[in-house]
Parts: sequence; C-alpha cells; structure tokens
Amino acid sequence: MPSTQPSVGFLTALEDDEGGYLGGYLITNYLGRPLEFQCTTPIRPNRPQRILYGSTLRPYLMGELIGLTLVEKAATKADLLFTDQEPILALRPHLTAPLACLDRGFVAGSDGAVAFAESPPGATVGLSNRAREDVSPATNAPFAVHWQFDADRSAIEAWLTSLETPLDLIEPFSRIREAVDEALQSSSLR
Repeated sequence: MPSTQPSVGFLTALEDDEGGYLGGYLITNYLGRPLEFQCTTPIRPNRPQRILYGSTLRPYLMGELIGLTLVEKAATKADLLFTDQEPILALRPHLTAPLACLDRGFVAGSDGAVAFAESPPGATVGLSNRAREDVSPATNAPFAVHWQFDADRSAIEAWLTSLETPLDLIEPFSRIREAVDEALQSSSLR
C-alpha cells in the first residue's frame, strides 16, 4: 500500500423536475471520510439552447460546465475522480487526475477481483454489460473512462487493487444527493 493515500472525488449531476441541472462534488480520503463538499444551484437551459446543443447538451452542462466549476472551486484537489453519470466524462480533457464513470449496477467478485469495462476504439464510453449473478456485494467497480484517456483505466485499477480495506464507490453518490437536497431545502427556506 502506498505511504500516501490519495483523496478521492465523487462527482455527480442531477436533473430536477423543472429541467434544470445541478451538481454535487464530494471529496473524501481513501476511507470514504469527507474532506470537502461543493454543490451548484440549478442551471436551466432554455428551449433554443436545448435545440441548438441537441445531444451535446448533457455532456456540456454536466461535464464541462457543472463538473469543471465544482472541481475548480474545490480547495481540496482529488487525486482520482469517480462519477455515476456518463456525460460527466466530457470533463476529463480539462483534468489532470484520472476520471472513471462507474457502472451503477456494479459489484465486485467475492475473490476481490475487479472487473473492468472495455471501450471500443472511437467510442465515447462503454459501460459493462456483464452478468450480475456471478458477483457479491459492492466493494470495487467496473467502469468506463473517456476514450482519449485509456491510461486512466490502469491508474484506477492500480489504486483499487492496492486497497487493503474495500471502499464502496457507489455509496458516496447517495450522500451527495442527500446533501444537495438538504442544501436546496435550506436555501429555499430563507
């Protein structure tokens, strides 16, 4: 195990009931304990923006606009980042740290082996379609990386396999959603 453990960033973006997008970013130590949390207020694209951006709207808003804002605003720099939203991989060209999109249905093998998704050449991302019956409770995850940054796969794989204590990589996203909900409720009460 390396002597210096990395800080881990968990970045997600949500779409609200009114068509707005907002993000949350939780940075933890390698044990999953929070170091910093940031969130955004909703960004609501108008009808012409939705038309003009087309299928590129979600990657732009979730990755390049919301994700980049949150990462740049954070005082704590994450050494590794994980997301549960595929469009956030559009953020990767703006980062120096590896970024992986977790397959929300992932679970790791009971032998501790970690399975990794494959992205075909030229594809933007590709999440795992492997069967779930051959695995046990969540500890590590199959994931996708931005197609231009395949080296992220090796860096993240090395970190995951070096962990002495398994880290649930999906659970922090629940904490982010709850914290964002709490922040929104607190701000609307004032």
